[in-house]
Amino acid sequence: MHTEYTFFGRQAILDHNQDTWGFELLYRASADAQSADYSDADSATLQVAASAMSSPQRVDRHGQFLLINFTETSILQGLPYVVPADATVIQVPETLESPDALDQLKGMKEQGYRVALDGFTNSEPDSPLLGIADTLIIDVKDIDETTVKTLVNAPQAQGKNLIAKRVEDKERFAFAKGLGFPLFQGYFFTRPEIVANRRLSSNEISRFKLLKFLEKNGEDLQALAQAIATDVSLSYRLLFYLNSPGIGLPNKVNTIMQAVAMLGWRKTGLWLRLAILTDIADKSKPSELPFLSLNRAKFLEMVALKSPSYTERSDSLFLLGLFSLLDALLDIPLAEIVDHLALDAQVREALAGKNNTLSPWLDLAVCFETGDWPRLDTLAQVLTLAPETLAECYADALSWSNTFFDLAIE
Repeated sequence: MHTEYTFFGRQAILDHNQDTWGFELLYRASADAQSADYSDADSATLQVAASAMSSPQRVDRHGQFLLINFTETSILQGLPYVVPADATVIQVPETLESPDALDQLKGMKEQGYRVALDGFTNSEPDSPLLGIADTLIIDVKDIDETTVKTLVNAPQAQGKNLIAKRVEDKERFAFAKGLGFPLFQGYFFTRPEIVANRRLSSNEISRFKLLKFLEKNGEDLQALAQAIATDVSLSYRLLFYLNSPGIGLPNKVNTIMQAVAMLGWRKTGLWLRLAILTDIADKSKPSELPFLSLNRAKFLEMVALKSPSYTERSDSLFLLGLFSLLDALLDIPLAEIVDHLALDAQVREALAGKNNTLSPWLDLAVCFETGDWPRLDTLAQVLTLAPETLAECYADALSWSNTFFDLAIE
């Protein structure tokens, strides 16, 4: 029997420059979604999930795609038609062979949908599905390198768009990139590449001083305005942000003090933290890292605010999520970075990798990012959090983060 809530997350698909090509929608329709029978409720939740995970502005501006897995039954029932054709890649298993389902896929492709064959092994080189699919997804984690090379060079793979799936570390990314894969999916980009003797630059240290200022100086708006005004780049971007059409203010904001007074301490601090995260990231790093950081922060804050037992920890949980990927952004161990941040002991310990009461919260966000629903169920029980609260908060956090990130990084 179906529940009233939907678990979904998203995982980025990056190109060889680590720019975002699109996202796979990791989707579990309900807590008992083993059934292949889809209802009107499934169509509605799929629409909600697809719209929440990637805002129209980002899809339109960057040409990003949504890669969504569909079963044979959902294909026959026409479920893909509930999401936009120009931005959707229909992901189907290599074992799909029903003539009726293949006919449906052909019709969908004629309507502008892309079709991806998941788990390509070339086991059936004459499969009609190969003639329909324009994208092949190859799992590079659990098969040996020789087999991966064979699949990439197979005649059936030529002319197809190739995605290397489950690229979990930098070494596997380099291997797949060397074989000519144009697209990569996995958690590799969130792993730091620790550089020996790497130290924070003077510019990075000055930005961390601003972050420390936010955590230590109460709500002194005048002092905050003065701190921002000493940084020409941040000052320009804050004024540009507030005067952009997306904000829609009736009057132009001309000074930093005006800007801070209008936004208030909390919103100015939020913008400033995101601006600093995007600034300190190496330009070779994917923009998905600051976005993931922001989304983790908002998700954890939202869950805490909706759970009476944890409401008082909402600010700490926000900071835990926001700074959780600093090591990947800077290629420096988090244990060395937290000394530059004014954080409470519990947050510092959790960021440094020590197990404490906050550690499972960070795992919650990672479960959504990786689609680890069994682990999510376990954590929800441990933290006594309602699954429907988690599902709702993650959807809301994605929508909020997309909107805020699009405006704030302009």
